[in-house]
Amino acid sequence: MEESINTKSIVLSRQDFRESDLLVSFYNAKTGKISLVARGAKKINSKLAGHTEPLNIVDLMIIRGKQYDYVGSIRNIETFSGIKNNYNKLFLATKIIKKYNKAIKDGLGEEALQVLIQDFLYFLEGANDLDSDIIYSVFLLKLSGLLGFSLSLDSCLVCNKKNKEAYKINISQGGIVCPSCSKRREDLTISDNCIKMLILAFKIDIKKLESFVLKHNEKKEFLNIVSSFEDFHLN
Repeated sequence: MEESINTKSIVLSRQDFRESDLLVSFYNAKTGKISLVARGAKKINSKLAGHTEPLNIVDLMIIRGKQYDYVGSIRNIETFSGIKNNYNKLFLATKIIKKYNKAIKDGLGEEALQVLIQDFLYFLEGANDLDSDIIYSVFLLKLSGLLGFSLSLDSCLVCNKKNKEAYKINISQGGIVCPSCSKRREDLTISDNCIKMLILAFKIDIKKLESFVLKHNEKKEFLNIVSSFEDFHLN
């Protein structure tokens, strides 16, 4: 008898597979990221097609097969029509889900990772004012933190002292360094306010993201640091 697993999952991506099937990637806390064959999903009268759209949160039955695992049954819980009917929201959500899919290895099942992506999608669904760059950057920091790539921001990561002097940040080493310990060319200058914003970004409740507002110069510095962090740890 084939093994089956029932779980709440999020649809990450799908692609053509054989003549009438789809290969669909899901994430859930039980199995982690998993690719399943959705048999007959490309047929005109298939009921699977509407339930395997990326971004959907679904009730999923996974059937373990000899050669491929496949979708036993699937039912939509949330389709995020507010995102899919808004170009800016859909563009950002797609960017987030692609990064999430790329960063997470197959089989890494953690409740916190599932909650993270669901919370961001529910936030986007109801958000009125979007600063896409800030939202994406906060997502990157929170995702990297769950994957073990965080930043040490409370004191110099070399001497562990808290200084009143200007800090620099070393992305490869993962934290701020004081002027006395900053010996590397790649160390980036970082303002005290940007350090505070990075700390807040790691901690902020996703539901309160609309209150995360930065002035022009602050935003430019913040985005530059996060972009460097993404290039080193998540690309």
